This record gives sequence, structure tokens and C-alpha cells, in this order.
Amino acid sequence: MTRNPVVHKLQPPSKQKFQTVWADSMRDLRRQFPSDTAFAAALGMTTAGVRKIFNGGLTCPKRMFDALHLDETILDHIAALYGKKIVPQEAGEGRAAPTVCALLHEVVEAEADGEITDAEILSMDKDLAAVEKIVGAMRERVRSIKSAQERVAELVA
Repeated sequence: MTRNPVVHKLQPPSKQKFQTVWADSMRDLRRQFPSDTAFAAALGMTTAGVRKIFNGGLTCPKRMFDALHLDETILDHIAALYGKKIVPQEAGEGRAAPTVCALLHEVVEAEADGEITDAEILSMDKDLAAVEKIVGAMRERVRSIKSAQERVAELVA
């Protein structure tokens, strides 16, 4: 008789481990603020609510995701506990560099004779759209980072 191999699935972390990792992530984020009051205000919480998290209390999932506007990596350690990774929705599939390089190669070849023809530019349409999406996502990320930095600067001031 043959035995069926058992594939062990990743086990979810214990409640204690989850709470510890979340509290540590919040403590790291807290260091960016001059006081508990400023930190709590940025999260839309009271200082008592923040203390509960630091002491191992859980927060609602919405609050956890809302913290992403202050630090886009705040949930990375939580996601890693589950063998997952959080990436921006606009990131799309794969990496940006190969897509951008492929388009750049097409442009270099098309410009070799000094001018890009209509047929050549039309043949690049799919790659142009992909690169436009990548650049758009990067620009949105820049805006998000700058906005978060401005909010932190306002709270610190």
C-alpha cells in the first residue's frame, strides 16, 4: 500500500505572535512622531487606544489598513507571518525593468534610421500602455509618499 504524501500548509501564527508583531510594527511607526498624542491623532485614535495596542491589544482590521497611509510597509511583518506580501494594486504583474527595457529597445531600433514611423509607433502600442501603467503607478506612489511626509511634518510642527 502506498502512502499519500502530506503537504503541510503554513500554519497561522498564534494570537500572541500576531499581537507582538503588530505592536512592534506600531512602535516602529510611533518613533516617527514627537509624541503619543501626535501619533494617535495621525491614526485617528486616542492615546489610550494606542497604549492598548502597545500592551498587546488588537485593533480592528480597518485601523490596521488605515495605518498604511502613514507607512506603506506597516503590514509587511504581519503579511510575512502568513507567507504573504502586500504590494500596491497598481504594481501589476512582474517587474517594471524588463517591460521598460523592452520598450526602450524597440525605440532605439525604431530611431536607428533617424525617425520613428507610424507603423513602428503603432507596433509599440501594447508596450507603451504597459510602461504608461508602470510610470503612472510610480507617480502615484511618489504622490502618496509626499502626502504622508507632509502629514507627518504638519503633526510634528
